[in-house]
Amino acid sequence: ASNSIAMGRGATAASSGQIVVGSNAGAGNTSSDTIVIGNSAGQNVTQSARSVIIGGGAGNNMASSGGNAGGYVVIGERAGVNMTGQENTFVGSGAGGNGQINTGVSGDYNTGYGYLSGAHVVGSFNAASGYGSALWVEGSRNTAMGPSAGQRVTGDYNTALGSNAGTDVSGTGNTAMGLQAGRYISGSKMKVDNPDLPGAFLEGQINTASGALAGSNVVGQANVANGLLAGRDVTGSYNIATGAKAGSGVSGIGNIASGHFAGEKVDGDVNVAIGNQAGRGVIGSANTGVGNNAGGSVEGSNNAAFGEAAGSDVKGEGNIAVGVGSGQRVEGDGNVAVGSTAGLDSKGNRNIAVGDWAGVATSGHDNIASGR
Repeated sequence: ASNSIAMGRGATAASSGQIVVGSNAGAGNTSSDTIVIGNSAGQNVTQSARSVIIGGGAGNNMASSGGNAGGYVVIGERAGVNMTGQENTFVGSGAGGNGQINTGVSGDYNTGYGYLSGAHVVGSFNAASGYGSALWVEGSRNTAMGPSAGQRVTGDYNTALGSNAGTDVSGTGNTAMGLQAGRYISGSKMKVDNPDLPGAFLEGQINTASGALAGSNVVGQANVANGLLAGRDVTGSYNIATGAKAGSGVSGIGNIASGHFAGEKVDGDVNVAIGNQAGRGVIGSANTGVGNNAGGSVEGSNNAAFGEAAGSDVKGEGNIAVGVGSGQRVEGDGNVAVGSTAGLDSKGNRNIAVGDWAGVATSGHDNIASGR
């Protein structure tokens, strides 16, 4: 062929403008203006003009999906095997398909750097960088950076940054940042930001998780988790958790937890817990706990506790506790305790205790007690 060069035993340059170097390289290559370097590289390449193939066994069985568009660059041992599309670039051993992991790449304008990066890609405008990144992707405009990032992704506009981040993702617009962040995601427009440790197994939409192991096992939408282990095992939507392990084990809508371990194991809606370990173990809705350990172990709704350890271990509705240790161990509805340790061990309804240690161990209804 005109303007072609073939070097190596069994090397073939059958089309114009080919440079083929390597034993058995270029056999069956009918694409013009291609560069093939490597033993058994660039074999059976069709409709892939202006391509560069470097590496032993690289670029075999390439074909363009757009006429003779081609424009491939594959560099690495067995890189770009079985590739179809146009203008794809893959660098690394087995990158862009090694002939063993399903079909290789089928799409346009995909990029991968690293061993086995983009080994199976069906889609366009995907970018991967790192060992095994984007190993199995079906979708477009996904980005994976980091060893094994973005593996097994189905969907579009997903971003995974960090080792093992964003693996097993099915959905659109998801973002995972950090070591093993954002794993097992199914949904749309979810963001996970994990700087240090494994985390994030999410299912839902528009969720945001930031922190080591934050936002794992989430089913719902518009949930926010910030902090180590925050917002794990959540089923529901519009929940907000800030603090180490805050807002984990939540089932409900519109719950807010701020503080280490705040709002853990909540089953209900629009509960608010502010303070370390506040609002833990709540079953009910519209409960408020403000203060360290406030509003924990509550069964009921519309309860409010303000003060350290206030309003903990409550069973009932509409109880109010204000003061350190007030309103603890309450069974009943509509009770009010104001003052340090006021209303402790109250059983009944509509009891009022005002003052430090007022109304301790009260039983019955409509009692009023005042203390020092």
